[in-house]
Amino acid sequence: MSDMKILKRLLWLIILFCSSQVATGQSKNTENQHLAWYSYSLTWSLSKQYQLFINASERHFLPNMKQHQLLVHTQLRRMLPHGWNASACMGFFRQHANSAYEHNVISVPEIRPYLEAESRQELRRLTIKSRYRFEGRFFRNIANNTLEESFRFRNFRFRYMLEFKQTLLQHKPSRQPLLYLCLSNEVMLNAGKRIVVNVFDQNRLYAGVGLRAAHNLWFEVAYMNQFIQRTTVNNFYNRHTPRLTVIHNIGLRKKKTA
Repeated sequence: MSDMKILKRLLWLIILFCSSQVATGQSKNTENQHLAWYSYSLTWSLSKQYQLFINASERHFLPNMKQHQLLVHTQLRRMLPHGWNASACMGFFRQHANSAYEHNVISVPEIRPYLEAESRQELRRLTIKSRYRFEGRFFRNIANNTLEESFRFRNFRFRYMLEFKQTLLQHKPSRQPLLYLCLSNEVMLNAGKRIVVNVFDQNRLYAGVGLRAAHNLWFEVAYMNQFIQRTTVNNFYNRHTPRLTVIHNIGLRKKKTA
């Protein structure tokens, strides 16, 4: 990749970040919240062309540990030429309270099928990733404060993420990172008949550091800021979230030679 393309990607990341900050400054009613996310991410290489990705995550509010979300989602990923891959995905969520101090909140299941395309470009020890995701969100119906058996479609959501990952220390034989820095920004937009106010859904700014614990296992510690549009005009959540992610990669077994 040329230096000009890298500069364009960096400029785009800065624009995404500045846009979120402008939105924050224009908001009239912003509620600051503190959460913690814990995740396990498994990537299993089934063949040279296909990967299975599984992620499980627990998310709760601080300091009272009230649960916000519990989720599991899977992807079947097809590797494509020129650093691209495409995935067919399904997620299952349990949506709980949107505040640490809400009480008697029903835990609402959500089914979230989505399609994803991703490009990766390598430049020495720098990896640049662009991710495009298109989601459909289906929630369990509620009647008389009780969950029903049926689901309803609520909205579509488009997500774009730009990520920079810089390797600081590298294991030379395998070329795997021993220590790395990660910076990303993601913008999400809603679409659908039910969407009136919150076409802009949220912005996620992420900064973290990763450390290899074994040849196929990493720990990533990060801070994420979420700026979220609520369903009423000029009302927002500004969420400060420390994150801990365990990243586990299972590669193809090499055939033993006689």
